[in-house]
Amino acid sequence: RAAWNWQTAPAVPSAYQPGTVINAKYRLVRRLGVGGMGEVWVARNLTLHAETAIKVLRRDLAESGEIHERLLDEARAAQLEHPSIVRVYDFGRAEPGDPFIVMEVLRGSSLGHMLDAQGALCPTYVGQILLPILSALAFAHDKKIVHRDIKPDNIILALEPNERATAGLFLAFQYPLEI
Repeated sequence: RAAWNWQTAPAVPSAYQPGTVINAKYRLVRRLGVGGMGEVWVARNLTLHAETAIKVLRRDLAESGEIHERLLDEARAAQLEHPSIVRVYDFGRAEPGDPFIVMEVLRGSSLGHMLDAQGALCPTYVGQILLPILSALAFAHDKKIVHRDIKPDNIILALEPNERATAGLFLAFQYPLEI
């Protein structure tokens, strides 16, 4: 499957290389993963000297106005402040025109990666993973926002500073929800 692998990125050709500077503000450090719509990099904010993650849309999809709007919707929806929703800091277009989102860096791996490595999980652990996810989804739904792509690869089991694993959503929201 085409999964985000937060441990090592697959050997897929990229339009970007480590050291590339996006919008004179973000220096790419290393690629975290590749997915159907783009790739995610660890980057350094050159102004704030802070580590971030940047999701860059695939160049062949960047021309599609619909895909660009979906990425912009994802950035807007991610402005939700919830402990299990990744924070988004910026949105823009790289010099070649590729749309990007700048997010917080999550340390950990995807639920998909964990399932591939370990197989079935014990029910207690499944509950510990699902409760924060359901809380985040309910929070988003209360704001009339629906997640567009819930799957194990978009659920990051992030490690907090105290090393306790918590579930966080890597977002693909539809904004606003049409009811």
